[in-house]
Amino acid sequence: MFVVSDVMGKNEHAVYRGETVDLANSIAKLVHVEEFVAQTVSLHVLSESSRYTRKNIAVVRSLEGNKYSILPGSSDRVCKAKNCKDMGLYRPDTHILRWCQFCRSWFHVDCLKAVLAKGPTVPKADPHRPDQYYTADAIATSFAAGLIQYDHYNWTIWLNLLKLPIQRGQPGCDYPLSYELLLVAIRATNSATGCPADVRNFVLAHLSPATGLAHQTSKLAARLYAFSSVPSKYYRCPNCTTAVII
Repeated sequence: MFVVSDVMGKNEHAVYRGETVDLANSIAKLVHVEEFVAQTVSLHVLSESSRYTRKNIAVVRSLEGNKYSILPGSSDRVCKAKNCKDMGLYRPDTHILRWCQFCRSWFHVDCLKAVLAKGPTVPKADPHRPDQYYTADAIATSFAAGLIQYDHYNWTIWLNLLKLPIQRGQPGCDYPLSYELLLVAIRATNSATGCPADVRNFVLAHLSPATGLAHQTSKLAARLYAFSSVPSKYYRCPNCTTAVII
């Protein structure tokens, strides 16, 4: 029995660089493997059984003979904290990462300093963005007058989603569950045009589930809303020169 590198997840696949064996006649079935680049925002929403692979790493047979190791030169360093406790390595089944949109870096939460904050730092509003209203009375009046397209119900959902950090991995979850692509889309839309008329439809349209999970979008979205109902813990980005909360 061969053991994969200890930085790989239980459902992770990797390109193998070594001797080749023709197993074409013994293939039982084909399975989809979701690809992503660990150092960027690129991971689609996975399920517990999703198989995935990091596009920029490969494995080789180690000198031990019964274990595969990351190929030297593979880009397996993810955390950009200067004093990373794990030398930048990323273990998808156990590590939780936070993304900073401003320095475009991932960090282990264990390498970050927690801070008191009401939410993460998000991109500033575009100067041409339509006026936004935030109180229940102002929203009701503006919505009735046709000045805005969203009501207070949708604004409340939107605000909770804006408070979510861009995070890969969740407490109590033994696989890399992440809504990173959706949350980046939410922040970009908030900056450009503001709160949409129907936030739940927006979420379903931008959820970005892994291939084969389109039928589970409602279930995956419900889990996102559950996360948004719980106060998040925030950290200061260690690499940005200005105070950026992630």
